Amino acid sequence: MSQQQQQPKPDRAAEIRKMVADTPQSLRSATSLEEAFERSPILFQNTSDVPALADPSRVALSGIGLSWSKYSKETETLESGLTSGLPIDVMSYLAVIGQRHKYAPDAPKTIFLVSDYFAKGLPGITDEDLKAKTDEQIEKLTNVASQLRITGTGKTLLQCLDIRRVSEDVAANQESFDTHYNNLAHHENDYVRRQTAAIAMYREITGASVKISYAFEDAAQSNGYDERKFDIDSRNYDPTNDMSFVYVDVGRATDTSAAKACPYITNTDLQNRRLMMGDTDFAEKIQACEDRVAAKTGRSGNNARKRLPDIKTYIAGLADLVDSTFSVVEDADVLTLPNMTGNAVNAVRNLERVGQLVSRPK
Repeated sequence: MSQQQQQPKPDRAAEIRKMVADTPQSLRSATSLEEAFERSPILFQNTSDVPALADPSRVALSGIGLSWSKYSKETETLESGLTSGLPIDVMSYLAVIGQRHKYAPDAPKTIFLVSDYFAKGLPGITDEDLKAKTDEQIEKLTNVASQLRITGTGKTLLQCLDIRRVSEDVAANQESFDTHYNNLAHHENDYVRRQTAAIAMYREITGASVKISYAFEDAAQSNGYDERKFDIDSRNYDPTNDMSFVYVDVGRATDTSAAKACPYITNTDLQNRRLMMGDTDFAEKIQACEDRVAAKTGRSGNNARKRLPDIKTYIAGLADLVDSTFSVVEDADVLTLPNMTGNAVNAVRNLERVGQLVSRPK
């Protein structure tokens, strides 16, 4: 073969098998929510709080944000923007909700918040763009949830969700929100102050007592601004707060310099290095990540090589979690969506197909 001849593309099936080589024991044989958390590498074990999620008398709360922010050293200003898409990692949230309703089929709907309120007024974000992005993300979530049936229940995920816009709830309950916001005047960080006030408001207006969110590591305390920061502040604000908190692992990016990322937000720089809703070939992005790793040398290359197996194990774990929670409804209007199976290789393929749900033909 001459050097000018194009090298053959890696065999996709072989890449997927390689990706799932470290897939944990299938969660399909789990018999309780607690056992699912024990087995899954992307669900963080918290023995005191997971049983609360399986309690059908409890109201569960979860949701996604819409914006990102970072401080620019060059301009010495806060830069922000709206997420440029919906990473596939959000399926960890949706699958945990599905697991809850799988083992507690009589539980009330899970409140799922789309947090437009916290993006309002950030630099570079107009009200028009924010509304459009909110509508877009709700459409994607609704689209996916309507076509995923929770195993053993006969219900779609959408039937178990109460999707809400935070801005509408704050406007309808302004007095409650303002009371908590004013009580938190000692907070120097206004974003954390508003988040804490919102959690207190939702406890009042919905009776929510279980919150599903994400953390960067399986630890009791937060050293950064993952969701544990807000949860800890919420408990410190109100000692009577008996809300339980359950965490999924953060998402992954195939960016070898920043392998961990928020499960539901991506910016333009990372979009091509996240596995996005609508992707049709995960193995291709994993291969591109491997190519970037191969091009790195020295310490940065060694660090990147350590991250690559973690990304693959995460994707395999996410695929196993989704596969053990849902089947695709029979009348889904993407003809290439068969029912899911327990096979590890098919689990990853089915995760790809779930991603395709948001870009299906109208």
